Amino acid sequence: MTGRWQQLLEHARWAPSPHNGQQWLLEVVSAEHVRLLCDPARMVPAIDPSGAFSMVGMGAFVETLAVVARAGGQDIEMTAIQPPPSTAARAPAAVADLWLRDGGRDPLSIDLVHRRRTSRIRFDGRPVGRPVIERLEAACASFGHRIETSSEPELVRWLLDLDATYLLRDLRLAPAREELAHWLRYSGHAAAATGDGFSPAAMDTPGWILRLLTRAGPLFGLRPVEALLRKLHRDSVRGTATVAWLAGSFETAEDWLSAGRALCRVWLEITADGIYLQPLGSVIDEHLLHDRLNPDRRGSVWMAVRIGTGPEPARSHRLPAARLLTNSR
Repeated sequence: MTGRWQQLLEHARWAPSPHNGQQWLLEVVSAEHVRLLCDPARMVPAIDPSGAFSMVGMGAFVETLAVVARAGGQDIEMTAIQPPPSTAARAPAAVADLWLRDGGRDPLSIDLVHRRRTSRIRFDGRPVGRPVIERLEAACASFGHRIETSSEPELVRWLLDLDATYLLRDLRLAPAREELAHWLRYSGHAAAATGDGFSPAAMDTPGWILRLLTRAGPLFGLRPVEALLRKLHRDSVRGTATVAWLAGSFETAEDWLSAGRALCRVWLEITADGIYLQPLGSVIDEHLLHDRLNPDRRGSVWMAVRIGTGPEPARSHRLPAARLLTNSR
């Protein structure tokens, strides 16, 4: 029963997830039916206490799975959606049922799933063109969400500076810092061995600096240290000419899964044009975002990102497909 699902997972496992935690598991019920499980041990409660963004990651995984299935003339139907498990739960819990159906088609290809990257390195300063943005708007609308973009230099600077401010805040807070440390891998060998988390190559930062960042909590309040970290942040986002924010209903498990599917479509669409994306996770859910970017309060701004062209970033590691499958009893 697991054969087709494992084939799909060989590609779909490359979907993005919070901290590259890969919170998903598939419990195989039949050749056409699996339960999508969320593993609480791989969630990130310090930055996502409600589990909303773990569910966004699950939605991105489902859409990636659907893109892969459609390449073979099939599709994925999702039913029986449930809220995520508590992060204190001891075992994975079902958040949806997935059904493999015949008759799927998609203009996006499996190749894009493998080419998609998170870029934490400089862009080349070119703004994203209107034809691409129109495709992104259509992709989001198909899931009931919207995307808005800006290449106005002042707004781009404001959003990137805000990201730096809240990144520093998170590093000062022990729970968020310790959670980040749990997912940081300080060498390429360690990242390959675990198959998850952030490698030095993916972060474009030497392992010793990553280790220092997670162990120097008392120093983050010092002005020289803060100035250095802001400089490092500015260098990493240099060349960003376009930012975007995604918005829509963001209150229920259904909303979160739809948001993840919308984000995945956006990410794959820009990949087709050689464009990279980086979520600005440190500014999620801040009132300042809504006041500046969503004054009419049309839904919630649930994610801000920077998008652009530049050197190809490193690819993060992933868990093997066999590790993500279990049989129902």
